[in-house]
Amino acid sequence: MQRADSIKECAGIGERIREIRANSSLPAFAENLGVHKSTLSRYEKEESYPDAPFIMKLCNQFDTDPNWLLTGEGPKEETRNQGKLSPIISVTITLTPGPWRR
Repeated sequence: MQRADSIKECAGIGERIREIRANSSLPAFAENLGVHKSTLSRYEKEESYPDAPFIMKLCNQFDTDPNWLLTGEGPKEETRNQGKLSPIISVTITLTPGPWRR
């Protein structure tokens, strides 16, 4: 039997986006981030993957560490760079196709 934290480590970016969304409705959360609800749904199901501008907006609005969002590693809350993606992470996201899983 697997431990709960082991299962959590295997979660992909879609699960982490759902975790950030928490109790917000999918349509309201999507509108807040400037994407269509079907786009957000595809991100959460990992049928498609968010681009760098979406990731930056999500991380900035919800004080989320981009490394945690992309990989599941490190703290969830942003503790450095005031919630901004570093240029190297932004370029990597833009140039590297998903999925971003641990």
